This record gives sequence, structure tokens and C-alpha cells, in this order.
Amino acid sequence: VASIESSLAHLPKIELDREQFAKVKNGQVLLKADFNLDFKNPVAFYYEDKIIALYLQHAEKELFIKPYKMFV
Repeated sequence: VASIESSLAHLPKIELDREQFAKVKNGQVLLKADFNLDFKNPVAFYYEDKIIALYLQHAEKELFIKPYKMFV
């Protein structure tokens, strides 16, 4: 059986620090400029080598990204 992490390994990956993790685990909308990636496709957010969430570009707010799928 494949893990979620191995199944989603093809996605761009961002390793979160403790402060970012606290925001992401609660599904907070985040400022896109804080990350150096294009969020037109899902980006995997990890904390301590475990996937926490997938984030995408916010549909209505160009400067923000929002959760697409949560794993916590």
C-alpha cells in the first residue's frame, strides 16, 4: 500500500516551519508572496516529512492561496 506522501511525490513540495504549520493545520488562507511557487496547480505542504495539506491559488483573491485538501 502506497503512502499519501509517495502518491503525491510528483507535486511541488514546501516544508513548513512551526509557525507556518500552525496556520496551515487550521486551513488559514495564506499570502502567496510568502512562497516562491506558482499555485495554479496543487502544492504539497509538509511538516516533519508528513503531508499536511495541498494549497491552490485563491479563486477570488489573486494575492492569496487557500487549502485545496487537508490531511490533518
